[in-house]
Amino acid sequence: ERFAAAAAASAGRHDARYRVEALVGLAASVPVADRPGVLRRLAEVCRYGGIALLPRERGLLGDPAAD
Repeated sequence: ERFAAAAAASAGRHDARYRVEALVGLAASVPVADRPGVLRRLAEVCRYGGIALLPRERGLLGDPAAD
């Protein structure tokens, strides 16, 4: 709930990195069925903000190449 609130609160703000962090936390903590929507939003924020996920963030999302 806190990650979802943080992601919603940062919508429209200029600090895209903060929103990325909130969306990564949200994606890592929601049921698998809810992840696709969160991951789409995360991809949009990353693309729009020119942000690449950090290895730790990719690891939280289950990326085996994050090591």
